[in-house]
Amino acid sequence: MVKQDMDDELGTEAHHQIKILIDDFLKEKLKLKLTSNLSEAEITSLFNDWIEQSSKNASNLQPATHILKAIHPEAKGTNLFCPPSLLKRHPLVGTHCLGQNLTPDMIGSAAYFRIYNFLQLENNGQSLLTLMQNKDSSIATALSSDREKANNLINDFITIIKPKSSIPTSHVYAKQIYWLVGDDPVDNNQYCLFSPLYPSSLSYYIYQIIREDLFGEISTKVRQSKKDNEYSDIELHEYPNYKIQKFGGTKPQNISFLNSKRQGENYLLASVPPVWKSTQVKEPRGQRSIFDLFGKLPEVNRIIKKLKHFLESDPPKTFETRNYRDDLLEEIIGELYQYRLQFQELTPGWTSRCELSISEQLWLDPQRCFFDSNFAIQWRQGGWEKEIRHRFSNWMNRMLGDNLPLGDIEQAFWMDTLDDEIWRKELDMELRLLESSEITNA
Repeated sequence: MVKQDMDDELGTEAHHQIKILIDDFLKEKLKLKLTSNLSEAEITSLFNDWIEQSSKNASNLQPATHILKAIHPEAKGTNLFCPPSLLKRHPLVGTHCLGQNLTPDMIGSAAYFRIYNFLQLENNGQSLLTLMQNKDSSIATALSSDREKANNLINDFITIIKPKSSIPTSHVYAKQIYWLVGDDPVDNNQYCLFSPLYPSSLSYYIYQIIREDLFGEISTKVRQSKKDNEYSDIELHEYPNYKIQKFGGTKPQNISFLNSKRQGENYLLASVPPVWKSTQVKEPRGQRSIFDLFGKLPEVNRIIKKLKHFLESDPPKTFETRNYRDDLLEEIIGELYQYRLQFQELTPGWTSRCELSISEQLWLDPQRCFFDSNFAIQWRQGGWEKEIRHRFSNWMNRMLGDNLPLGDIEQAFWMDTLDDEIWRKELDMELRLLESSEITNA
């Protein structure tokens, strides 16, 4: 009996919460009609009329994830509702990636979209439509004190999720693609006919992300910091050369519910190859160390500044701090590897004309070993690898040490960071090339 009393109490509380939710929604929607002095009974009657009429009109709406009107506004074929759980998983981006982030679109007359807004009202994380689907007693009680009438209202509302037709149909305005699935392009029977639909739910999810990255409050502050040349530890996401495609013109609601929420805007990301800016590699004449030139590269300078600001902020000694620091170090070392590879474009032996230390000559110009026997002996004796790491660690301390107490401990850490698997693989490969060349010449 105690449990039954508790269940009744919880049910009553939920009923009251839903009733308030519905009343607040209807007061907002019907505010023009409520401007006159209406009695409580008249307001209740007005609310009940709206709910009853809306339940009858719910069948005019259809949920969808893939819509046809975005292909052509006059097309009248099939729209599909394909929840991610029922879609095949594959590595490409698609609706299957949405998971719990799915927001169904709604197709139908814009005059009925307010019904969908009503059904999307949430109480304790569950929409009214979900409560109706689950035959929840609290929503039934909130809709009507007459249980039979409440059940009829619920049954009418949930027709919104029922398929309107079991047979897919296309339309003269829909796009169609003939795809060869056999081996004979002359045989018409070996073609499959595709009718592509617009992935509205996926587009809406992407739209929200890009919109927040471009115009969100946090992104706006970060852009201002960038403009003022101030440090920020928040990543800034950019979308170069994006375009906006408009669906529906001045009446985006005629396409779909989600298209209306986007004001008809759909972002198109640039699908073009990158512009490669190739610069001629020059011999570093007059340089005692290659690291001085490396530090002047714009991307390297940017990463170093980011790491320096981060370390100077005295971050807490946490797992997240260590990971962030290591990520920046990995970027610096990646740039160093790429920088070293540029010198492979020069004619082997170029280091003989430079003032670089012998360790850097051995590191940057390994193919000189093929015709310079003394150079090859030094290369194979080794030890110069440790000198390169030592020079790198000195350079790191110098670049970061203006306001930081950097010493032997930090220097040892930078040295260990550079001594990684990629480093050893490169040396092993160069050694094998050298040995194979010696065997061939012999």
